[in-house]
Amino acid sequence: NGAFTPGEFTIAIWGKVASAGVWTDATARRLFRIRADGSNMIDAYRTATNNQLEIDYIAGGTAKGAQFLSGGVTSFFHVAVTVSKSGDAVKLYFNGAQQGATLTGLGTWVGALNATACNIGASTQAPASVWSGSLAHFAIWNTPLSAAQIATLASVP
Repeated sequence: NGAFTPGEFTIAIWGKVASAGVWTDATARRLFRIRADGSNMIDAYRTATNNQLEIDYIAGGTAKGAQFLSGGVTSFFHVAVTVSKSGDAVKLYFNGAQQGATLTGLGTWVGALNATACNIGASTQAPASVWSGSLAHFAIWNTPLSAAQIATLASVP
């Protein structure tokens, strides 16, 4: 908790599905959830929609998020999100490229992280949302990385 800065950070993770069918099985599957409570959290998951990922950022009850298509990638892929409260910006990345518009109008995160509600590859609220495949190199930075830095991370073989 002492190292997490909820107003300025980057989270990144590498993921791979167990098989192509995971992208079309109509099951929500969690990459990660970092959470203080229901009004302050960041969540990345494969939605029940075919080939779709979603990242949601909620701070002070203000929800921002977006869905984007993964194209059904079966090799390892890279997902990152950068948050800057001071810059009023949340940016979502897939394989080094920003997805959609920069999200603005952010709320202010309140509260410390809840150790039992921060998960990689699962969610304590929905055990059925376990990731099906592999996850690697989950990392949190206490600053929003630049687009160039995200692209470099995503290009690591």
